[in-house]
Amino acid sequence: MNSNILLIQRAIIKLIKQPSAPLMGFGMSLFFLVVYNAGIGGIGALDAFAGKGYLSFLFPIAIISLAMGSSAGVGQTLNADMQSGYFKRLYFSPVSRWALVIAPMIADILSSLFFTAILLGIGAIFGITF
Repeated sequence: MNSNILLIQRAIIKLIKQPSAPLMGFGMSLFFLVVYNAGIGGIGALDAFAGKGYLSFLFPIAIISLAMGSSAGVGQTLNADMQSGYFKRLYFSPVSRWALVIAPMIADILSSLFFTAILLGIGAIFGITF
């Protein structure tokens, strides 16, 4: 099997075993979505929101917050790999250098897409107009 694919599989399995960064990003974006809507959601009745409400205006910000919060996991994974000597061992192997960095990024993209789909489902339940 291709060594690059193995690195991507390793990053995905590592993310599944330790999902703290994407879960924290998801929790943080959902928390701020609820708090901001509860705190200043009343302004959604203004004419500027065209009857769609403040929650629909705020929802894309929650998705961006999710992506930013979960991307911290890539940095933590790369840092842990460097400190453990994993990078040094792989440096002497025939693995392409770009795959060492891209593999955790692909795993993070997949987790962000997964949690974004959940966030979209929650938004649909609460009646957000897309």
